Amino acid sequence: MTRQHDTGTTTGAPHEVPGLDPDLTDWVAPDRHRFRESGLWTSTRLAERVEGFAAKAPDREAVVDLGSARRTGFGALDRLANRLAHWMIEAGIEEGDVIAVQLPNCLEAAVVAIAANKLGVVVNPMLMVFRAKELRYMLGLARAKAIFVPPEYRGFSHRDLAEGVARELDHGVLSVIVDVPEPAAPESSAWLRMLAAYPETPCGRTPDASAVSVILFTSGTEADPKAVMHTEETLNANMRAVWAGLDMVEEKETVWMPSPVGHSTGFNFGIRYALLHGCTLVLQDRWSTEEAVALIQDERPTFTLAATVFLTDLLAAARGGPVDLSSIRIFGCGGAPIPPAVVMDAGERGMSVIRLYGQTEVLIATMNRPSSPLDKRIETDGPALDGMTVDIRDEDGRPLPRGSAGELWVQGASQCVGYYKDRERTRAKFERGWVRTGDLAKMDEDGYVMIVGRKSEIIIRGGMNITPREIEEEIARMEGVSAVAVVGLPDARLGEICCACVVAEDSATVTLETIVDRLRATGMATYKLPQRLEFVSELPRTASGKIQRHILVASLSSSPS
Repeated sequence: MTRQHDTGTTTGAPHEVPGLDPDLTDWVAPDRHRFRESGLWTSTRLAERVEGFAAKAPDREAVVDLGSARRTGFGALDRLANRLAHWMIEAGIEEGDVIAVQLPNCLEAAVVAIAANKLGVVVNPMLMVFRAKELRYMLGLARAKAIFVPPEYRGFSHRDLAEGVARELDHGVLSVIVDVPEPAAPESSAWLRMLAAYPETPCGRTPDASAVSVILFTSGTEADPKAVMHTEETLNANMRAVWAGLDMVEEKETVWMPSPVGHSTGFNFGIRYALLHGCTLVLQDRWSTEEAVALIQDERPTFTLAATVFLTDLLAAARGGPVDLSSIRIFGCGGAPIPPAVVMDAGERGMSVIRLYGQTEVLIATMNRPSSPLDKRIETDGPALDGMTVDIRDEDGRPLPRGSAGELWVQGASQCVGYYKDRERTRAKFERGWVRTGDLAKMDEDGYVMIVGRKSEIIIRGGMNITPREIEEEIARMEGVSAVAVVGLPDARLGEICCACVVAEDSATVTLETIVDRLRATGMATYKLPQRLEFVSELPRTASGKIQRHILVASLSSSPS
C-alpha cells in the first residue's frame, strides 16, 4: 500500500547520507528537522505519485515522444516501471545502488527513472555527449551497478563505449542496452518487449524519502565534476514550490522538454516535474526549430524550462511565418542574459518569459512569478522561491546592504545534501546550511535578485575586477545583437582585456565604437569597456545552454586581434 500523497512527513532520524561524512550532516543540513515539521519535506516519492495517477487516470497521457509518434498513458508507464523494477531485482540491483542513465529524450528514460524510484535505486543521469573520460570518472566514483545506454546514437556506438569503460573498472558494471525505436515504428523496441516477461504488479518496496535518490554531476570548471546528492525530500520540495509559484493546475498543463534529460534541467523539470504533477510530458530529442514549432502547434504545451537560445529560435520562426506559440503560458529561462526585446516579443505572442536563477546544488532558488512587474521580469532573476532564503555577502561571509554586489548565498528546503565522497569540496561549498553559490549578485529593495556574474568568470584588468554579466546585459539590449558573451583575453600590459563576442543579425551594423558608446551612456566605468569585438556565428554552449567561455577564450587567444 502506498503512503498518502503530499500529506505525510518523514519522521524519526534522517537516512544516513552515503558518501558524506556523518559529522558534515549538520554542516550541510542543520534545518532538516524544521523542514520536515513544517511540511516542506514530505515522505512522498515520485513513483508514488505516478502510481496514484495510474490508478486515478490510467489513460491520461504521461509521455509523448518520437515526434508525437508514441503516446503512453500513466497506467502503461506505471506497468512498464513495475516490470523494470522486477528485472532490476533479478539483476541484483537493489536499494541504495547507483545506476547511470545515458539515454536520449525518450519514454525509456522515464521508465528507468520511475522503476529506480520504486526500488530506492539512485539514478545518475548522463548527457549523451559524455565519452570515456566522463564515464570512467562518474561510474568509478559512484561505483555504479549498471549503465543504461542505446546501442547507437547519432552514429556513435554507446554499446561499445559503455562495455569498454566497464571492462576498465574494477567493480563490475552491467551495460544495459536499450534500443529506442524510430518514429516510423514506435512499437518496435526489443527492450520493452523483453520487459513483458516480468510482472506488471508493484514490487512491494517502500524506500525512505530521506535517502539519496539522484546524483547529478556538475559541469563546472574543476578538473573533476562534483557529484551532487539530492533526495526525494529536496527534489520534490523544489518541484512543489515552482508549481505553486507559477500558479499551475493539474490536468491543465503539458510540459514540453527540449533540454536533454541527461542534464539536471531536462531530468528534473522534464521527467520529474511533469510526472510528479500528473502532466503530459512532451519530449523533443534533437533540437530543431521546425520540429519544435510542429510539436508546440500539435501538442499545445503550456510550460517549458529551457535555454534562452531555444526561445530566440522560436521567436525568429514566428517572425518568419504564421506560427502560433501562444499555448506556452510559461517559458522559464536562466543562465544567460535575456534581451528585453525577447521578453516583449514573447509577451506579444502570449508567452510569459520567467527569468530565474538556479544551480545543481539548490535547483531553482529565485524565480519571477507571472504576476511580477514587467520591469522585474526583464531586469531580474526574481525573488527567493518559497522555502528558500537568499542573501548577498562579502568575501568574509558578512551580509551586505541591498543594492550592493556580492556573492549570492542560498539556503532552504531545495538544496542538496552534499557532494558524494567529497569532504573537502562539501566543506568549501556549504556553511551551516548555507550554500555559497559562487555567483555574484545584487538584491533590490523588493528582494529581487540580479545575477551580475560568476566569481570564476571575473576578468581582472589592471588589478580591477570586472563581471561579464553586467556588460552583457547592456550589450544584449542593443539593436542588431542576437546574443553576446564577454570574456577576458590575455594582455601583456594589463593582464586581461574585455572582448565582446557578438552574434549579430544579418543586417546589423554593430561596431566596437557603438558598443562602447552605448556602455558609456549608461554611466559604466571606463575600465569595464570592451577593447575588442569579435563576431561569431554562434556562442558555444553546454547541452543545458550555458555559454562555454573557455572555448571562446581558447579560440580568440590564438587569433590575431
